[in-house]
Amino acid sequence: MSTTANTADAAYWNSPATRVWATGHARIDAIFAPVLAAALEAAAPRPGERVLNIGCGSGTSVLALAEAVGPGGQVLGADIAAESVAVARRRVAEAGLAQAAILLGDAGSHPFPPGGFDLLFSRFGVMFFDPPAAAFRNLRAALRPGGRLCAAAFRAAAENPWTTAPAGAISHLVPLPPPARPDAPGQFGWAREAHVRAILDGAGFTDIALVPRAPEPAGLPFAM
Repeated sequence: MSTTANTADAAYWNSPATRVWATGHARIDAIFAPVLAAALEAAAPRPGERVLNIGCGSGTSVLALAEAVGPGGQVLGADIAAESVAVARRRVAEAGLAQAAILLGDAGSHPFPPGGFDLLFSRFGVMFFDPPAAAFRNLRAALRPGGRLCAAAFRAAAENPWTTAPAGAISHLVPLPPPARPDAPGQFGWAREAHVRAILDGAGFTDIALVPRAPEPAGLPFAM
């Protein structure tokens, strides 16, 4: 399965700059393991449920979700990075998980069946939609009445020195790009609570709860 993603986003996520997400997925998964564990605990996927994994990358979340929902459930992972999707498809096939499938395409615009999912899940995949309002209206339409969304997203760059420290170390050698505008789609696009609430509320989500977390041992500040 495939759909056309936002052109600029697709170009970036299929460029050499992001290839490490596919080639180095084992190392990245180890770093993010505490985040995935916390997100799965919060989402509490149940046997028989239908789950959409937004921004599934190389498939680690898909594998965990598929085990949780069991043979009677369904998990669809979606991502716009072709190399990561290829890795995810290979891993799903090797695991023999018939209840899991991978979509190469943009979850923010793909025509999912209305009310087709019980759970929308993401580990660091929701912050990049542009425009986010339209993407989350589309995702909300794919969620059944009473369904739930559980997503982990990075907090502010200032709370994530693992991203700011390298830039500071080389700032005397090369000019640095200007900081992204507040609330711009990107790694820290969901850092401001009011912005996130506005997106989700505008898309029709209710009972919105944002929970700051910093799991050990990775210590990556994020929210769900």
